[in-house]
Amino acid sequence: MPTARMRELCCIDHVQDFGLSGFAGTLCSRATLRTDVPVVLALAGAQADDEDYRLGRDVRLLLESPLPDEALHAVWLAAVRRCFDPADEGTGIRCWLRRVAEVCPPFTREREQAETEFLDRLRPTVTEEALRGTVAAEIESAAAALRRAVAVPDIVPALLRVVREADADLGCRLLLRAAKAYSVDDQLPCRTD
Repeated sequence: MPTARMRELCCIDHVQDFGLSGFAGTLCSRATLRTDVPVVLALAGAQADDEDYRLGRDVRLLLESPLPDEALHAVWLAAVRRCFDPADEGTGIRCWLRRVAEVCPPFTREREQAETEFLDRLRPTVTEEALRGTVAAEIESAAAALRRAVAVPDIVPALLRVVREADADLGCRLLLRAAKAYSVDDQLPCRTD
């Protein structure tokens, strides 16, 4: 029997985007401001300090995955609308993600038993395979719109690889982030508003 992956309930404590996709949105909103390595790392650290431990978790999921550098680079560029490319700074994508992970310490807070029990009652139990299938179908249905609008070659196969080889939830949020970054959300079958 497939196991259910225990996921955080993000709808309870996050009104806006979070984690790597939220960080990418922050970088997109700064497109006309300075975005060199020290500034971007400071922004990542500030987001982690602001109790968004999911940024570090998302980055570690990508680093621990078997995804090739080309796929990681493609999803990064699409999520940040090409406003910060670590390659322009002479840094490979895995090295860059490790630097982001370094400023985002792992989450260590333990929940009280009552909080854990409350969240467990609300938490949906969807197998990772079912979630992967659903998110992959959304990406495939949006493929034409993404290829037309997103100025990153191979974004569709890269997103599919994130979903299948790293994490379906993160792949979904990166799909939505790329759609927002390139204003293709109104062309998608799964509207992002």
